[in-house]
Amino acid sequence: MTGHRGCLAVRAAPAGPDESYDGYLLRISSFNGGRDHRWLLRLGRLAARARDPGQLAGVASLTGADPESLAVVAGDGGLPEDARVTVRPRICVPCLRGKPWVRRLWDIRAVVACPDHGTLLFDECPACGTPLSWCRPGLARCACGHDLLEAEPKQAALGLVGVARVVAALLDGTEPPPGGAPVSDAASAVRLVWFFAACAADATDDLGGWRSVYMRKLPVGRAAPLIEAASPVLLDWPGGLHRWLATLGGGEPSGAGVRGAFGPQLRRMLASLKEAGFPFLHRELRDWLARWEGGRVKPWSPLYIDRPEGAPLTAADAAQGLGVSKGRIPRLVASALLPARTVRGGGRLFRMFQSTDIAALRARCAAAVTATEAARQLGVTPGQARRIVRAGLLEALRNPPGRTPGTYVEPSAVTEFGRRLDAACSGRASEGPSLADLAGRGHAALVGTLLAAARGKVELLALSKAPGAPTLARYAVPATLAAGATEATMTVREAARALAVHPRMIPALVGAGCLTVSASPGQTLTRRAVRAASVAAFPAVYATSGTLAAARGTSTRSLIRRLEAAGVRPVVAPDPRRGLSSVWRLADCP
Repeated sequence: MTGHRGCLAVRAAPAGPDESYDGYLLRISSFNGGRDHRWLLRLGRLAARARDPGQLAGVASLTGADPESLAVVAGDGGLPEDARVTVRPRICVPCLRGKPWVRRLWDIRAVVACPDHGTLLFDECPACGTPLSWCRPGLARCACGHDLLEAEPKQAALGLVGVARVVAALLDGTEPPPGGAPVSDAASAVRLVWFFAACAADATDDLGGWRSVYMRKLPVGRAAPLIEAASPVLLDWPGGLHRWLATLGGGEPSGAGVRGAFGPQLRRMLASLKEAGFPFLHRELRDWLARWEGGRVKPWSPLYIDRPEGAPLTAADAAQGLGVSKGRIPRLVASALLPARTVRGGGRLFRMFQSTDIAALRARCAAAVTATEAARQLGVTPGQARRIVRAGLLEALRNPPGRTPGTYVEPSAVTEFGRRLDAACSGRASEGPSLADLAGRGHAALVGTLLAAARGKVELLALSKAPGAPTLARYAVPATLAAGATEATMTVREAARALAVHPRMIPALVGAGCLTVSASPGQTLTRRAVRAASVAAFPAVYATSGTLAAARGTSTRSLIRRLEAAGVRPVVAPDPRRGLSSVWRLADCP
């Protein structure tokens, strides 16, 4: 190699540790008038791509460079071969105008912008349109002879400039800009960005999908939009990753859960970005999936961790926490006992629950008392307590989780029931018949009175009772209601059977005044309400057409014609469509 020292008219050392090795060879070749750097390699009988110690010693002997500084330049900052662009080199025109040497940063495939000038790098000649090559006359001259310094650079997107600045700082051993992913070196940053850039190209048919892009070294024009889409993951940590995951898992793929929502991307990530080199990425991914509402990671998955406190729970988690079957959860949601939020996961809809709501429901169920205990607190029988619940006057839990099937009442519901009775009171009384006394005379009178009090039709009086007295014993009812509750009454069917008429006739007889009902608001026609005394007095005052015709030995039709001719009108007019026959007052009949 010493014999070649005099062959080079110009010899120079590398411009700095960040100069490109291939660019250094091209610079020395252009200084000595070579057509391209291959002329220099042939002169020293050197291999084109080899960078072993023997090769570097030959280059140092030929160019007069210090072997140690040349080894630093040839090391390319420890970047692997797949992170460097070796076939289609790139240049920054503003940088070459100021300092005529090629930076090794431009040879990195994830860097398509200059961190200093914020412009896109050139990788093709603006005159002939052919890609740049190391086989050209000079650093700023294309093989076609065009001066590359005459090109007008284009402004690069902020994401591209940010990626270039992070990689440049890691190459130089300085602190990268704050807020980015905690990558350990430039090679990790390049691999991280390029993985997500390939994910951005997964739906691009003309690029061949994720695998093709991940293995290729794309031109600047094709790589720039992909790197820009991937830049938030590197520059905005962990928000960029969270947004990428939310976008990826928010579609409607076929299937459900993690695999259906994310497709092959998470599996590719585990295979391409190993946890040993990217522990921060795997940790953040597990934490995000643990809070993800679209599904649940299986316990045997490498992405599984226990769900953190406060994370949304699935229906299976809610069922396990409440001690019920999974099929019981929809019924609890429908009864408004368990709040739920419906979210889309994969191609299906899921209900998600909060652990606080599950804990609150468990506490409510544990504090609820049985219907028997609630009846004792109210001063009624268990059957009357259940009828009060069915009437909507007292809220109850039916078959609550973790308890024996049955009706349970919360203490707060009993308190609220008493508060509504207080609101229906118009004053105070020292004594008088109470609601508890009314309860002892029949459930119909009690429930009807409570409903009338809730609607403002009956005014109650507050009694002075000891604090431990039953709830209904603390309220007095009007004396007329208490007296009416003791009257003998009959149901509609019992009255119809006693009068030998159809049950449809009883409401018509009541409406015409032929029969009377109890004065208590709880005595409705659907229950025991018709006064037995009015039923007993009915045959002496009224008669149906059939009864009256039989007593006079004629037909019903003849009887009706004779009475109408005499000007007698029935108390209840006949209505065949409703099944009603005519009823006459005996005193009106001649």
